[in-house]
Amino acid sequence: MNIEEEYQKNIETENQGNLKMDIGKNIQKIYVVNFTSSLHFISPVLVLFFTEWGGITLQQTLILQSWFMGWMFILEIPTGTIADYFGRKISLVISQGIIIFAILVYSSVPVFSMFLLGEFLFALGITLSSGANEAFIYDTLKEIGQESESEKIFGRFRSSGLIGILAGSLLGSLIAVTFGVRECFLFMVFPTIISFIITFTLKEPLRHDNGEQKQNMLQILKESSKYFVKKENRVVQILCLDSIIISVISYFIIWLWQTKVASIGVNIGFFGIINFGMLLGQIILLNTTVYLKKLLRSKKAVISITAMLTGLGFLFTGLFSAMAPVIIGVIVAATFGLSRSTLVLNYINKHIPSEQRATIISAVAMFRQFILMILNSIIGIFVDMSLSTVLVILGIIAVIWSLISPVKEKYLIN
Repeated sequence: MNIEEEYQKNIETENQGNLKMDIGKNIQKIYVVNFTSSLHFISPVLVLFFTEWGGITLQQTLILQSWFMGWMFILEIPTGTIADYFGRKISLVISQGIIIFAILVYSSVPVFSMFLLGEFLFALGITLSSGANEAFIYDTLKEIGQESESEKIFGRFRSSGLIGILAGSLLGSLIAVTFGVRECFLFMVFPTIISFIITFTLKEPLRHDNGEQKQNMLQILKESSKYFVKKENRVVQILCLDSIIISVISYFIIWLWQTKVASIGVNIGFFGIINFGMLLGQIILLNTTVYLKKLLRSKKAVISITAMLTGLGFLFTGLFSAMAPVIIGVIVAATFGLSRSTLVLNYINKHIPSEQRATIISAVAMFRQFILMILNSIIGIFVDMSLSTVLVILGIIAVIWSLISPVKEKYLIN
């Protein structure tokens, strides 16, 4: 090898090293993107944004959520092809750009038709990043030879989002008190612009198949229906049913608590603190379930008690008008209800063959979305009549289910 060839080889080696270093920076950048895009300043006053600034009823607000879930359902597969054919970076850039537009549309004028457009744009933006983030991280780790660190990296990625949500919750109340409810939504455009700019600086790694390709909805329904009709899969059927019932009930605490708390005279400045308590409770529960199982000496007891406490939280929120029991009820319902599906999912996974796991879990999520598409409109009709009655009925259903659930200890294998 002559001097010129050796020099050229050294240059190529150096360039490859620099490229790997640039690609490795993707991980830190994607953490920041996840954090900034999770700064949901509107979360502590979300319902008030619709009912006070937007001038629509709680029923119309829930109809909007049915509309949103419908578009999420429809757009999941088409948007996945963008990431597959044009690259994950392109998909993430377009996602953040559309979400910026969605925020501006939503906070422009308080008109129901604009809210419908805004929900469609949010569904489009979210589905464009759905799965693309995780695939981008996996490809990056594969490219730099650190795929063995994937579990730790994915954990940090999710944590960055949770920290963003917690920070956004506290800042949201301050913005609402200082500027107004509408500004909580409008000001989300600033962290989203930061996310948009950072996604431009990402380096597209080579494509690596991590075995988690998106499937067609009809294919998922076809394969999962074959699985669920078999008698030998009864344990999975029971666990999925248990998870769906409580998760569907607990979903409504997100949309009902602000109206209830506002009705008893709680200052809007405290909404962020309550929302922070709801989120912190979930984080604590998910990180202490091992100790809870040891304390109760029964996994079935943990599953039953979390369902029971979800119901009691709804009952406290609906039955009382005093500040303390209502706030306690809201935090308890959210803590145990919104985190419970994660606990049950752990046991569901143990009973599903690895080659069918993605399909079955996707089917459960789709079925839950379909139920909520329908229930949002139905619950919306009744909340405008009597919010407290709806909360009490949901609480009673959760409590009864905690007592009659067919889940058995032997189903909950480690």
